[in-house]
Amino acid sequence: ADHKNLSITSASRGLLEDIKALALTAGLNPLKVSTWTRREMKPLGIEEKEYTHHFLYFGERNPDAPVYFSPVTSIEDAGEQSTYDIEVEGTANFIANGIVAHNSQITMKYPSVYLMEPGAKGDVLSVAFAGKGQHQDAGGKMIHVAPNTTSTITSKSISKGGGRTSYRGHIKIYPGANNCKSFVKCDALLLDDESRSDTYPYNDVDAENVTLGHEATVSKVSDEQLFYLMSRGIPRAEAETMIVNGFIEPFTKELPLEYAVELNRLIQLEMEGSVG
Repeated sequence: ADHKNLSITSASRGLLEDIKALALTAGLNPLKVSTWTRREMKPLGIEEKEYTHHFLYFGERNPDAPVYFSPVTSIEDAGEQSTYDIEVEGTANFIANGIVAHNSQITMKYPSVYLMEPGAKGDVLSVAFAGKGQHQDAGGKMIHVAPNTTSTITSKSISKGGGRTSYRGHIKIYPGANNCKSFVKCDALLLDDESRSDTYPYNDVDAENVTLGHEATVSKVSDEQLFYLMSRGIPRAEAETMIVNGFIEPFTKELPLEYAVELNRLIQLEMEGSVG
């Protein structure tokens, strides 16, 4: 279909830039992100209020593009098959400033941050949800090359229906990268007895005066938690969703509003069994 008249509007320019990067790797033809600002006088004419909107427009369709716009006409169960989503080195990832992976049976995701200049700082936030038959193997790498650098890896994982999650992290501090600080925190939540979570940290330190911390927790939804919520008239499925949302709340607070809303929606769909 011809999408030359398609445009996307958002209050977040950063979100549109991410969509633009995604569209480019999909073979589409996004144009520049434009900004429009208008001012309105509040009642009584005392104060002006400014409104800013950002627009992403698409040009003529690339005839060689492998992806086109098409409405969803039906959703059918095609059975279960082994699928893989593996992030590798290079610039071929399909979204900028983050990695998005959906519905793969096995996902391997290890973003890397290289701290090359003194005072540099790196943060990795990772969340994984493993449903029935899925293995989400995620983590991150922090490479400290320069002194006085700091890094943080925060990982949250949820396993349900026999799903398996793994955290696999690598902290490397090179010789001469003194006074570095690195902290890793990975939390796992199991929703049943069949699910599983593993942690595989690897730390390689070749410098002096280094502060390195690793904290890992595995928790399970208890019958007492469910009973407390269900005794107040909340259905079991909704109670489990509330517990999961509380578990990832510290993570979502670090996200822009648009991403936090979408993440909560995806978690809700996962809990309902609509995704994956």
